[in-house]
Amino acid sequence: GDGHAAGPLLEALRHPNSNVRWSAVRALAVVGDARALIELRRVARDDRGKTSWGESVAGAARSALNEMQSQNMLRRGADLIKTAVACVLMLVALIVAWKMLGDLRTQLREVGFEPVAPAVLAAPAPTADTSAALPEAATPGASTTPLPTATAEALITGTVRAAANVRALPQVSGGEVIGRISQGDQVVFLGVTADGQWYHIRLGEKSASSSQITSANGEGWVNRSLLSQPEGTVPVENEPADLSGTPAESPTAAP
Repeated sequence: GDGHAAGPLLEALRHPNSNVRWSAVRALAVVGDARALIELRRVARDDRGKTSWGESVAGAARSALNEMQSQNMLRRGADLIKTAVACVLMLVALIVAWKMLGDLRTQLREVGFEPVAPAVLAAPAPTADTSAALPEAATPGASTTPLPTATAEALITGTVRAAANVRALPQVSGGEVIGRISQGDQVVFLGVTADGQWYHIRLGEKSASSSQITSANGEGWVNRSLLSQPEGTVPVENEPADLSGTPAESPTAAP
């Protein structure tokens, strides 16, 4: 049916001639325009007219309503079927595309092709804030002498494994005993002989009260077997120093 014809046909439903109204009802049933439902219900309820050949206008309106409802149900069913078919076709297309993609990946692997991972851009290095390094403007009358900075000496330390004698030379025979250290004392490594058997040491911050080294500089030689492994690299002394002697006493004033 042509929806553009519904307007004149709806106006014809109010024509005084029953034949015209009946013809308009039948035409609207063919057109199937949903806008006619309200008017057709009114005609089916209120119109008492009959055609010249005896047909009831209200009866024709009821028949038209039944036909239009049937047509609407058919249209809705057809729309549902179309939607279902479209969904099935889309699903089939997705399955086929997925299978083709899997086959393509398999073929690429067979020829040794591997996808290249995207390169990750490194984060830019932080830029040093040069403003913090700029010296502050000198205040008139203020001292510009820089403050002294304390520097810590890197010490190589270890621990005494067993009580031991401290000798003036790195040898037992002829090596004068110039001190005694106790187990658990901390020592500072100053050097090592070329064969690595003797360490040139001095006492560290933690030592027993009975431990002492009587050389002039408080240093001496101890066999490596009596000490723990140094916590660092100890410099080699190719010509070991003789550390014999006692510390010089400070002169005292005459009474």
